[in-house]
Order: sequence, then C-alpha cells, then structure tokens
Amino acid sequence: MSSNWAAGQTFVDHQGPQEAPAARRVGIGHDATRERRVRRLQVLADLMDSAFVLPGTNLRFGLDPILGLAPGVGDLATNAISLYIVYQGWRLGATKKQMAMMLFNVAVDTVIGVVPIAGDAADFVFKANRRNLAILGIAPLPGASWRGGQGSARR
Repeated sequence: MSSNWAAGQTFVDHQGPQEAPAARRVGIGHDATRERRVRRLQVLADLMDSAFVLPGTNLRFGLDPILGLAPGVGDLATNAISLYIVYQGWRLGATKKQMAMMLFNVAVDTVIGVVPIAGDAADFVFKANRRNLAILGIAPLPGASWRGGQGSARR
C-alpha cells in the first residue's frame, strides 16, 4: 500500500473500498513539513559553521572546528551531522548531482578534519554544511552572513 494517496482516492482492504485516510493524502502538511526541514537545516548549518564570531575579526565559526579538537569522536560527530544535512537534502528532493556535490563537500571536510590541528584550523574556512545549503538553494538564517571566512560559500 503506497503512502502517497491523492485526496479522495479510494483503496480496497479487507473491509472493502474506503477513502484514503487524511494523513496519507498528498499535500496534507507538505509545505509545513518542508518549512520545518529547511529551518532545521538552516539552524544546524549555522550552529556547525558560523554561530560564533572570533573577537576582533569578521571570522565566523561554529561547533565544527571546536568539536573537531576531540580526537576521533569530534570528527565522527561533526560528520554525522553533515551527513544528516545531506540526508535531509535528499528528502527535500535533491537531484543526484546535488547529492554528489554535497557528499563531496562532506568528504573534503572529513579528509581535512583528520589532520590534527591543521584540519581544525581549516574548518574555520571550509564550511561544508553552508556550502551544502547553497547547493540546495537554501538561504542562510536571517541575519546570518554567508561570509564566514575566506573560501566560505557565497550566494
């Protein structure tokens, strides 16, 4: 039985013909669900890549370089969050090309991140999560800047 029912469509089960349940109708809550997903991605990308400002500079950074300081566990956690953003992009309808580009960004971030200290410093500049939002065509949070440092995603 498919979960993509059209409004008013009938289906047959062991009790005979019935109208599709409201929760299974296509479009019910779709826009609200999409908006929640997009908002969640915006918040996560901002938190991971640009939530804080280095005092005395315009350099923005997030939890990614901070968590990356914890050997192994930090990089694992940041990559899991990055992959979650990619997964949500897929659920929002990203194309195969967009998925490949986002996975490439996560792979680059992973390779950079495994280099002790230098990888954490590079996380200040290479912002995979914000780049992935740009690939999806999702704007940053209102008031957030795309200019998180040299080489950050720009629109």
